[in-house]
Amino acid sequence: MHDELLSALRKIVGSANVLAGDDKTSYETDWRGQVHGLALAVVRPGSVEETRAVVRHCVERCVAIVPQGGNTGLAGGATPDASGSQIILSLCRLDAIRKVDRANMTVTVEAGCTLQGLRERLMAQGLLLPLSLGSEGSCTIGGNLATNAGGAQALRYGNARDLCLGLEFLTADGDLVSELGGLRKNNTGFDLKSLIIGSEGSLGIITAATLKVEHAPRSSVCAWMAVKNVDDAVALLRRCQASVGTALTSFELMNRASLELAADEFPGMPIPFLENKDVEQFVLMQLDSQEPHDTLQARIEEELGAAMEHAELIDASISDSMQRAKGFWLIRENIVLAQAKKPHVVNFDIAVPISAISRFLDLSTQKIEERYGALPIVNFGHLGDGNLHFSVHTSRLHEAAVTSSLEEDLRDELYRIVLDLEGSFSAEHGIGSRKTSHLRKFKSGARLLMMQNIKRALDPRNLLNPGKVVQSD
Repeated sequence: MHDELLSALRKIVGSANVLAGDDKTSYETDWRGQVHGLALAVVRPGSVEETRAVVRHCVERCVAIVPQGGNTGLAGGATPDASGSQIILSLCRLDAIRKVDRANMTVTVEAGCTLQGLRERLMAQGLLLPLSLGSEGSCTIGGNLATNAGGAQALRYGNARDLCLGLEFLTADGDLVSELGGLRKNNTGFDLKSLIIGSEGSLGIITAATLKVEHAPRSSVCAWMAVKNVDDAVALLRRCQASVGTALTSFELMNRASLELAADEFPGMPIPFLENKDVEQFVLMQLDSQEPHDTLQARIEEELGAAMEHAELIDASISDSMQRAKGFWLIRENIVLAQAKKPHVVNFDIAVPISAISRFLDLSTQKIEERYGALPIVNFGHLGDGNLHFSVHTSRLHEAAVTSSLEEDLRDELYRIVLDLEGSFSAEHGIGSRKTSHLRKFKSGARLLMMQNIKRALDPRNLLNPGKVVQSD
């Protein structure tokens, strides 16, 4: 049966776009090399019509489909299982920008277009897609929507869901649903678009979307700031929001350990104020505005001066060029790269109310010390929306062979703290295959039952990305 299916798929997409053997290896592992699977084949359709035909052929033969974009996910949502019976549906060839509607301030784009490619095309026309991720050179619009990606500008513009005004997707039967008009008001029944977004390909396969765009800002200012503690960082956030309002695009927090790690891995990279041992936390802020650059810079200089007078701020460096601003952001991005080189790291992608961030950090540090003693903790993330990337470096415990269930125990302990603070144990990376057990454990009851019922209703044969997000049984 499989030979017959692959022969049919080759006729649809061409032999060069049905990959088997070693050609599919890079698609079967997540980019960090932590989640591995085995696919029957990788199929790369070049149009929506081809994608629909592929899905229908797989559905007719009850072959499961794993949709994949740029394969930059962090929860194993785009990796097949180990059975060798699933098809990876790579959507990277669906990369057309169908329409830029300046009057409606929208862009209609296919799922395989990379985020960076789209942003660059729009910027050349004086427009901005306000979604920015560290992986934007590789990640795709379909994957961004399937995971409801967040990123550094969610403070001002929201997540991918908030930017989407229309969606085109394939159902589990291979039917095409297309509403790409870009309406800002549309109450004709259930919001299917929002249901598909964030479902990680388990309810439908996104083929295109209509997204909001903004006019590119006339001016941008970045500031790198040093503060004593998290409470001062939150006070500084509130001060800046009250002063500059929606011009505040990003407000990133980094603890000392995160920057010392980056400094060790990238020697020679200048990190302002790292030598000042009174500084426990660092903040990167970006402002974007239609007002003149000098006006914007004067406003933020005034507020930072007031923050220093109120002892909320130890020191600050304001970018005097685009190159300087990029240098600030490179420091932030290099934390992720530096940490990826380290063994035995338990990473958390959590969100709590901004007012509870300091409490979370205190409670989690205390709990870790009680159970395991002092361990290095790297914490950085999007303070402006309450999303932290909190990581515990456990090499010392592994060397001592403390427990084989160390990671699971850590997650249980810290997720309980997060939920007690009315937070989320998956803020922007999704559930994928890596967090399904925690979804069952911590989101049981009516909420989980509704999710299972939705999965059964929309994908009764469990052929769309099975085993991801929520189990249908």
